[in-house]
Amino acid sequence: MIATADIGNWVAQAFAQPDGFLGKSEEIASVELTRAQIIATFKHHGWSAGLPFPLPRLLLRPLPYDVRKMFEWFGEAGYLADIPTLLARQSDMRTFDKWLVEQRGTPSNT
Repeated sequence: MIATADIGNWVAQAFAQPDGFLGKSEEIASVELTRAQIIATFKHHGWSAGLPFPLPRLLLRPLPYDVRKMFEWFGEAGYLADIPTLLARQSDMRTFDKWLVEQRGTPSNT
């Protein structure tokens, strides 16, 4: 997971220091969480159901083959971002907890 603002920070760094980025690709992320950790974080912030929004009916319908395959890939292989190295390069990236606090506009307890 990565916040869009943090993606913007990577882009800004790439423009400021192009020699470190040109001709290279890199997976970026700030956290890797399980479903249980995500739900616990939502609950910590007062969303007792675990989600701050209702599930769209679309998600309840059978998913198309390619979408199912995408989610299978997420679960089996997934992305390979080296989060500790990324955090060493940009230590101010948001955790999921910090991102939720920003979305609500309330001060963080953590």
